[in-house]
Amino acid sequence: MGYSVGLSENTIVIIDALRMACVRYGIPAIFYVDRGSGYKNSAIDNELTGFAARLGITKMHALPQNSQAKGLIERFNGTVLVPLAKSFPTYIGADMDREAGQKVHKITRKELREFGTSKTLPSWKSFLAAMDEEVADYNNRPHSSLDGTTPNEAWANHVADGFQPVEVTQAEEEDLFRPYVKRKTNRALVEWLKNKYFHQALEGHHGTYVLVGYPRTGGLLMPGIATLQITIRDALPGSVCLTLDELDGVLFSHNRREIVKGVGSLISRGLVERIERGCYQLTPAGHKSFDAEEVLTSGPNSAHTAKVRKPMPNTFRQRAWNAMRISGSFTVPDIVAVAKSEKDKGAELNLQRYFHRLAAAGYLQQMSIRIKGTRPGSNGFKRYRLINNTGEIAPVYQPKKIQVFDHNTGEVFPCK
Repeated sequence: MGYSVGLSENTIVIIDALRMACVRYGIPAIFYVDRGSGYKNSAIDNELTGFAARLGITKMHALPQNSQAKGLIERFNGTVLVPLAKSFPTYIGADMDREAGQKVHKITRKELREFGTSKTLPSWKSFLAAMDEEVADYNNRPHSSLDGTTPNEAWANHVADGFQPVEVTQAEEEDLFRPYVKRKTNRALVEWLKNKYFHQALEGHHGTYVLVGYPRTGGLLMPGIATLQITIRDALPGSVCLTLDELDGVLFSHNRREIVKGVGSLISRGLVERIERGCYQLTPAGHKSFDAEEVLTSGPNSAHTAKVRKPMPNTFRQRAWNAMRISGSFTVPDIVAVAKSEKDKGAELNLQRYFHRLAAAGYLQQMSIRIKGTRPGSNGFKRYRLINNTGEIAPVYQPKKIQVFDHNTGEVFPCK
């Protein structure tokens, strides 16, 4: 029906897939989903501004740990997405030859490290084209569950029998991705970010709250205004702290890296503070800024000191961090093969210790299934994936304090 491609299952990807389904085939009555964080956020659920509420969609969650309840989509993943992934020469999976997988991994990572791109990897445009082709083939292929008809034929027959889809108008299509803010009217005026907007139709709504939609880029916003920082400040309610996952759900028009950078800027301004690990709320100065609807400007907070930024350190752990950021799942030998230089002695033991600290600090997640070992009696290699990619600078372990310091966000994570 509808799909979207992204690096993670976040809100913006999910809403984009739902938007495509609505535009192509009409608005569904029920949106049946799992219980992932991408599906549980105010961008979808808010009773006033949420995507589902604005389109009259009822969202239903499947029971946890019950993939059978979503059998159709699970089967689609196995019959369409997995074969598509295997059609590319850069596919790396548990069911392929380990030596071939490592060879492809080394080649592509070396090219990415040296040139910023890889001729072996498919381009984003070609991947999307292949995805479109696979979905079209799936919808034009006879299905036994549809008595030998194709999904497209079944849909056409359903419409011919009298079914009338709730179609999306062009005006609604343009509105589906638009964020909204609630503002109070004052004599046919609404004010937002120190800008005033007048419309005669608002005269009869003096003193009441209205929803103001705005474009995700440009539009109402002026150059020099730190719009993301203002949005984050306004999204932090009262005395409640929000995690980065919760902010990611609320600010669906921005990616995780932008949000992390915006939170860091607000902390440096003294408007936001970290209450506990990964949870943020407004400071008294932040509340004052919010109440006054202060327009935060971009650029430095103080005079330029003319200090030259230090070049990125070319250490073994920095190279290992670079490799982790562009890998899906990986083992210690995988990363060592890419990041090790001739000068790095004891690289595997060094990386094992670094992985242990990063996992304790919440950066890495150990996966349940190991990679088969090469020696008789081996328990195999532990597999990991990066779940907290905060930026380009590798987190630093501080042994005296038993903690990891993150240069990208300024945060400190205990790892006892």
